[in-house]
Amino acid sequence: MRAELIYNQWFGKAVGFTSAFIFAPLDHTVLSVCIILAVAAGHLFDLWAARAGSKSHPVPPQAQGRAATDGDPYHRYLFAALGHIAKHSGVVTPAHINAAQSLMRRMQLSAQQKKLAIAAFAAGKSPTFDFRSLAAESTPLDAPVAAFTVRALCEVAAIAPRDAALNASVRLAGLLNIAPGVVALAFGAALENDSQSDLATTDEHDAIYERPKSSTQQPRRNSRPPHNPVLLAAFGKLGLAPNSSASAAKQAYRKLIGKVHPDKLPPGTPERRIFAATQEMIALREALEVIQAQQT
Repeated sequence: MRAELIYNQWFGKAVGFTSAFIFAPLDHTVLSVCIILAVAAGHLFDLWAARAGSKSHPVPPQAQGRAATDGDPYHRYLFAALGHIAKHSGVVTPAHINAAQSLMRRMQLSAQQKKLAIAAFAAGKSPTFDFRSLAAESTPLDAPVAAFTVRALCEVAAIAPRDAALNASVRLAGLLNIAPGVVALAFGAALENDSQSDLATTDEHDAIYERPKSSTQQPRRNSRPPHNPVLLAAFGKLGLAPNSSASAAKQAYRKLIGKVHPDKLPPGTPERRIFAATQEMIALREALEVIQAQQT
């Protein structure tokens, strides 16, 4: 995970600097301008690569259905784990099922493998499912498959982020010898991507479909602070005064997420701090959801 971040941050800038240094004229002024422009272009490439990489992750050949037999232990473990995480999110929603089905298509599972994956997803929701034995049959995983696996687990956990879902992701990844810090980073990235997508969709919907209200149609805001302790705690978590608007809560959430994201931590940060940062992201997301639910 750290290697991917370093690649996305420095590859384009390094190529731009090297190219400018080699091909630019020897005049110091011209060379300086060319280096600045080339590094800026490389920086834009790095941003594009990071964003493109966060939206779509390729499936390693070893994890694809065509590279495995029916009933492959890794596939059974992966989809049982997804069902288990979805169950720990509170309730299995159509979004969880759609995510699992999308993963089946990306992995190019055969019809028989899809049936087994669906059965594993359902069986994994049981608290007595034997993940430990199945993990022993599935390991060891090479680095690309391990990275793909933890992203798949965290993308499902981020659909309805809860502490129980995150803890289940850490535990199930740990059975595959994946460190908690790696899970925390992947979960933070999945949560941020999901949050940005939801907020962008909401903003676009408001801009296109919401008609401006007349003064007589404007909702009357209660001047008294809310008595709901959960709602008061949510406003406090985002650093807002009670009765702040949902748009203000959304802006505060975006600002705080940019500060606490695990990717902001320096390399070599202990796993407990990475995990704590991810837990803070969950708390901020839940605070926003509480405020939005009260003001709809």
